[in-house]
Amino acid sequence: MRPIGKHSSQQTRLNVFYENQASVYDATRGGLLRGRRTMLKLCAAELQRQHRQGRKLVWVDIGGGTGWNIEQMDALLGLENFEAVYLVDLCQPLCKVAEQRFKAKGWPHVHVVCQDASKFTLPTNVGASSGKHADLVTMSYSLSMVDAFYQVIDGVQRLIEPNAGVVGVADFYVSDPRASTGDVGYHCSWLSRLFWQHWFELDHVYLHPSRRSYLEHTFSTIKRFNGRNHFIIPLLVQIPYYVWLGRRSSAKQAPLAGEVPDFALGGKLPTPAASPKGCFLPGTQPAADSSSATSVLQQSPQGYRRLPYDPAKPEHAQFSTYIYGFT
Repeated sequence: MRPIGKHSSQQTRLNVFYENQASVYDATRGGLLRGRRTMLKLCAAELQRQHRQGRKLVWVDIGGGTGWNIEQMDALLGLENFEAVYLVDLCQPLCKVAEQRFKAKGWPHVHVVCQDASKFTLPTNVGASSGKHADLVTMSYSLSMVDAFYQVIDGVQRLIEPNAGVVGVADFYVSDPRASTGDVGYHCSWLSRLFWQHWFELDHVYLHPSRRSYLEHTFSTIKRFNGRNHFIIPLLVQIPYYVWLGRRSSAKQAPLAGEVPDFALGGKLPTPAASPKGCFLPGTQPAADSSSATSVLQQSPQGYRRLPYDPAKPEHAQFSTYIYGFT
C-alpha cells in the first residue's frame, strides 16, 4: 500500500519500491506469484525432449529478480547442463540478492545483468553451440512490469534459437472481452477485468490484454494454462494468471497446442517422403475417402488417438455433460 510516487525512470521507481523488501522478497511472494514452478517444469521437459544429449544450453531469465527461478531450475534440470545463464533485471536491490545467492551456490556460469531487458544481447563469446542464440528465455511475472513490452518481445524473438528454442511465461492477466478463444478459463468477468487491471496499476503492473495478445501473436503456442489465484481469501479473491510456452513461429517441431494432423481426423497417412517426421500443417482438411478414423488411428505410427477439446465448437458441446457418465 506504500505509494511509489513519481520518479524520473523505471529503474529509480523499482529501486525505491524494492529497496526495503528485497531481503524478504522470496518469503513474501510464494503465494502471490503462482505458476512459476509449473512453467519451469514445462520448460525443463521441453528442453529434455528437443535437445541433444551432451550439448550445453543457454538460458536468459528476463526479470529474474532474486534468482529464485534459477535455483528452482537447478533442482529440476541441473545447471550443469547450461553453458551460461543470464539473469536480466532492472532493479538493483533484487540483483544484489541474486548475486549473493549465486556466489553462495558456487555458480560461475550464472551471470546477473542489471539493465533494460529490451537492450540485452548475448555476449559474442557465448552461445557458440547454438549460433549465439538462447535455448531458453523465461519471463516470470515480468512481462506485466516492463514499459516497452513490444521491444522486449521483439528482442526475445531475435534472441531465441530458431529451431528448438523455448519461451516460457508466467504472469497475471485480464482477458480481452472481444476475444473468441475457446481456452478453458480464459475469460474474466467485467468486474474482475476492471478491478484487477486498475488495482495492479497502482504498483505499475499492467495487465492490459495487449501484452499477452502480442506475445501469442509473435510466437507459436506449445502449451498454455489459465488459472485463478485465491490464496488470500479462497473462492472470493481470484486473481487471473496464466502459464504459457511457445517457440519461434518458423520452427518445425511437434504439433502446436490444438493442432491435429489430418490423418488423425480420418485423412491419409503421410509418407516419409511427403512430410518430415513430426511436422504437420495446421488447418489441413481431412481427405474424403472411405477409411474410418479408427482404422487410420490404429495404423498411425505416431499413435494419435485423442482430439483437442474446444468448448467453443458446437460438436463438442455434449462432452461437458457426457463426461459425468464416468464418475
